[in-house]
Amino acid sequence: MINLKEYNDDIEKFEKYLEGFKIFPSNINKVLLLRYLKMFDFDHIKAKELFEYNLRFRQKYPKLFVKRDFFSVETQSILNTVQFVHIPKFTEDNLQITIMRLNDTDVSKFNIVEMFRYIFITYDAGMTCNSIASGEICVIDCKGYTIRHFLKAIRCMPTLIAALKFPQYALAARIVQNHYINCSPIAVRFLEMIRPFMKKEILEGMHIYTDKYDELYTFIPREYLPLEYGGTYESFDDLFKKSVDFFSTFNDYVRNDANWKLLE
Repeated sequence: MINLKEYNDDIEKFEKYLEGFKIFPSNINKVLLLRYLKMFDFDHIKAKELFEYNLRFRQKYPKLFVKRDFFSVETQSILNTVQFVHIPKFTEDNLQITIMRLNDTDVSKFNIVEMFRYIFITYDAGMTCNSIASGEICVIDCKGYTIRHFLKAIRCMPTLIAALKFPQYALAARIVQNHYINCSPIAVRFLEMIRPFMKKEILEGMHIYTDKYDELYTFIPREYLPLEYGGTYESFDDLFKKSVDFFSTFNDYVRNDANWKLLE
């Protein structure tokens, strides 16, 4: 846990620095500001540039950042289709584990725009929590995805590319590794197709498993994984329920457009 009092002076100086530009929202969450500062060793210029890029990205790709009501029909529908959780316990290297899996394989219910919209809601909510990880390890379970799922995603290619860019270039967080497990041949082909839209650093930390994924445990100890994935933490279903309850408490914050728009 971060003791914000230790960083009060740093945060206040950064707030005053941002105020001078007269384009940033007022009352920006202090933990969020601290995340940007820590990304660049408290360099105000670089932190400001990333924060501004984040907000401009949202304006450029509004489809991914509208209808952010956690209790909307659209959000609740995607929660029944795709499950996304953050493991609360950080690794010894201070890394946070996130896991995503398909819960309902019915292609008619699969909406990639709504899926990323919800993922970004969880990112924005999580950025206000004062447990700041040094990086993120993502586990994406590809079990259940068919060619029809991937064709549906390809039809939204411009939005898909934007959604891939956002966590790579616009977040005050570092993605250290991506592990794709239970990959079918068509899933592998899809991942090859989107490789050009990934940073070199992301590709270097990309691991694809087509059958068994025992090697995963060399990167993530079992104590940080759900029971369903050979871990000892707790069940994925329990984690998902807790995750949904937790993120729902940030509904007013994430749906308030004033928090995410430049004053221009």
